Amino acid sequence: MASKIGQRPALGTFRLFGSHSFAPDPFQPRAELPQREVVHEVLDSWLSSDWQRLYPVLEPSLVLGTIEAAYTLPPTQETIHRQRTAEACILAAMAICSLNSECETSELLEGDAYANTAHSYLAQLSDSSTLETLETVLMLEIYKILSGQWEDAATLHSSACRIVYELKGHCVYASFADQPSEQHQRKHIRDLFWLSYIFDKDTSVRFGRPPLLPSNYCDLTLPVGHGRIYDTHSLDEETFVHFPQDLQLSQIKDRLCLFLCSLDNPNLADSTILFHLRQLDIDLETWRLSIPVDFRPKLHVAFYPPIAALALFMNMLIHPVDKETQMDLDILVSSVTIFQNLSSTKMTELDVDSVQELSRFISELVHLGRSAIQKAKQERQATE
Repeated sequence: MASKIGQRPALGTFRLFGSHSFAPDPFQPRAELPQREVVHEVLDSWLSSDWQRLYPVLEPSLVLGTIEAAYTLPPTQETIHRQRTAEACILAAMAICSLNSECETSELLEGDAYANTAHSYLAQLSDSSTLETLETVLMLEIYKILSGQWEDAATLHSSACRIVYELKGHCVYASFADQPSEQHQRKHIRDLFWLSYIFDKDTSVRFGRPPLLPSNYCDLTLPVGHGRIYDTHSLDEETFVHFPQDLQLSQIKDRLCLFLCSLDNPNLADSTILFHLRQLDIDLETWRLSIPVDFRPKLHVAFYPPIAALALFMNMLIHPVDKETQMDLDILVSSVTIFQNLSSTKMTELDVDSVQELSRFISELVHLGRSAIQKAKQERQATE
């Protein structure tokens, strides 16, 4: 309806369909904002810092309008909603800016107090799906994440995803509007979508929940110039956004989230699980090799692959004639195949040596496991 009539309808106020609409609770007393000069100083420091490149939650061309609304609008019935939205945004910005050690006044900012007040304002703005509300929610979510308050961050995250959808941040338009201000706003909304997308995968993996921004509902066209995030020259460009995570890695994590959630399905065949594991491994290695050598994550062979292989091997020794033993053996065989199929052209000598050593180790476990199974079968036949 809103797209057809050009404004948001307010039909919920009519008592015509068996439901009653109640007036929302009056706004709480206004919290005391920091001095305007302090806000300007703190936000200027944030916008020129590396934090803004990782977490582009504020658009410089829009910040002044938010400050103006928070400090100059009269608290009338017509403007109170707009004013409280701007105030919540300023308070959330003060909370997140308290994490910026580059700002001289950051130590004087009471981050928790600002975050709690901004959060209380959000309860009064629950039906608001504006850009400033999205900025507020995301800034509070970032503050909670960096403070280790993951449960609170997860609650805020669901609101952020809802607002992103309503603002069409999950869509990419072929051409932006002619007005520069609208271009900045549309790009900013898209940046906020990518932040929400990154947090969505981290939240999903941490809590074992399905993602709220699945790839089949979103246009995942990467930002223009995203491939330059590994170009050292981009560090000199103040407006270039890096995000806290490689967006292509986030897309792989999306598939990982869906795979982990699918494991609750009791009808999922073991062969299907193994197929998805192999595909995820291939996708991850393909992504790793696409990164320039100077930034590429090392192929780290940690202690858990051999420990996991030993666990399967010990199960074969203890239960050599069980039905699951052959499945464990097949898993070890398939892992050897995966290691052998890894491309060594872009790996360092240390990486190649580590992979080969692990492959030889698991191959030996396969050989010993087969011997144990064969011996147990022969002993059973001898006693029958």
